[in-house]
This record gives sequence, structure tokens and C-alpha cells, in this order.
Amino acid sequence: MAETETERLIATWSDSPYTGIQKRHITVTHRIVANWYPGIGCDIRHEIKCADREYNDWTPAETWELRSHGVEKIQTQAGKGLP
Repeated sequence: MAETETERLIATWSDSPYTGIQKRHITVTHRIVANWYPGIGCDIRHEIKCADREYNDWTPAETWELRSHGVEKIQTQAGKGLP
């Protein structure tokens, strides 16, 4: 990901969150990205990649939309089922 004036990579990490024998080998790669929209606000995205769950590209799991009227959390289908 190339960082720009309005988009920044905050963090990346990988983990193996599953403890069951069938899923123990699965590795999920995460990243946190901040997007600034001048005059509107900021979005903070938690994105995942996991070939075993068929997310081969960075896929938003959760997004926090920060606006002047407050913060809204949006969870996507990709984020459901993560331990």
C-alpha cells in the first residue's frame, strides 16, 4: 500500500486466532488503515487477508466512520466469525 496525504497505514500483524484442531493452522493477516476526507472526517479500517477464508485481497472487516456528529462502527461479513 502506497501511503498518500489522505491515507496512512497504522499497523499490520498476523495471528492464528483459532484453537480448534480443524482450524488451528489458519493464519489471519490484519492491518489498520486511516483515511482522511478533508471537510468530512476520517475512516479507520480494520482489514484482513486470509486465504483459508477466501479473502485473498485486503478485505474490510470493521470500519469506524468519524464525523462531526459522532462515530459509527460498521462490521462487514468478513469481520463476522473472527474470534
